[in-house]
Amino acid sequence: MGFKKHAKNRQLMIQLDADTQLPMHYQEWGEKDNPEVLLCVHGLTRNSHDFDFLAKQLAKDFRILCPDIFGRGESQWLPTSLTYGYPVYLQQMKAFIDKLQLSQVNWLGTSMGGLIGLMLNAESPKLIKRLVLNDIGYSVPLSGLQQIAAYIGKHMTFADMNQVELYLRATYAGFGNLSDKHWQHLATYATFSNQDQQLQLAYDPAIAEQFHKDLAAQSEDINLAILWNAVNIPCLLLRGKESPLLTAGCAADMAKHSLCSLIELEDVGHAPSLMKKKQIAMVRDFLFSRVGSTHSQTKVSAH
Repeated sequence: MGFKKHAKNRQLMIQLDADTQLPMHYQEWGEKDNPEVLLCVHGLTRNSHDFDFLAKQLAKDFRILCPDIFGRGESQWLPTSLTYGYPVYLQQMKAFIDKLQLSQVNWLGTSMGGLIGLMLNAESPKLIKRLVLNDIGYSVPLSGLQQIAAYIGKHMTFADMNQVELYLRATYAGFGNLSDKHWQHLATYATFSNQDQQLQLAYDPAIAEQFHKDLAAQSEDINLAILWNAVNIPCLLLRGKESPLLTAGCAADMAKHSLCSLIELEDVGHAPSLMKKKQIAMVRDFLFSRVGSTHSQTKVSAH
C-alpha cells in the first residue's frame, strides 16, 4: 500500500518519573521543518497505524506525528510501578512535544486521544491551534464504557491473519463499512508474535485490567464539561451517528460553541475510521478553513 516509504518510524525516550524512562514509538510523515504540525492520537486499544491513510493524504501540507501511547503498538509497556491512565498519557504527550520542541500543534484525537487533547488544551491553552475530536465529547456515557468492557481484555490469540481480520471486523464494526483493503491494513498492525509464537493483540493486557477496575468504581456518566469549557480554539467534532460513546445530545450541545463544527456520519458507530477519502477530506477542509468560519452541523454518509 506504499505506507512504509512515506512514514519514518522513530523512537525516543520519555521520562515518566525519577526512576522510569521508557522508549516510545511514533511515526513521522511529511517534512521535518514544516511548522504546520498535525499530531494524531489513537484510541484505548488502538495504535498509530490507524492514521496511515489520513497521514499519507495530508503529508504534503503537514508534518504529521502519530505516536503509540505507552502499552500500545510498538511503545513500551508500563512497569508494574506505574498505572495506565490519563495522568501518564498526558505526561507522555507533554514530554513528547517538549522533546520535539514543538511550539504549537494541530491535534486530532480518536476517543481516548481526543480526551488527552482536551486535557492538554486546558493545561496549555496556547499549545493547540485546532482540535479534531473523533467521536468523543465532554460527557462519556457509562453504558458506552460498559460496551467497551465487553470486549477489551479478553485473552485472545490467533493462528493466522485471517482470524485476526475476522476478529477485527466483528469487534470494530462501529468503524463503518470499510473495504477489504482497510481491514487487512488494520489486521497487519493489530497483533504481534508472543513467546509461544502465537499472534496476540498489540496492547498490554494490564490496560484492560485497569479499565475494568476504573469502570467498577464508576457509578454514573463521566462529565468533563470543565475541559470543554476551556476550549477557545476551532474544533471539529466528528460523530458516528450510531455511537454509544458520543451521544447526539452531547454532540448537539457542543455544536453550540461558536468555534465548533459538528459532522455526523451515517452508518458509523464508535468511531469513524478516518481511512476513507470523504472522512479524510472533512479533516483536511477543517484544517484549511478560516478561523471563526467553521461553525456548522452536517450529517453525511460514511461512504
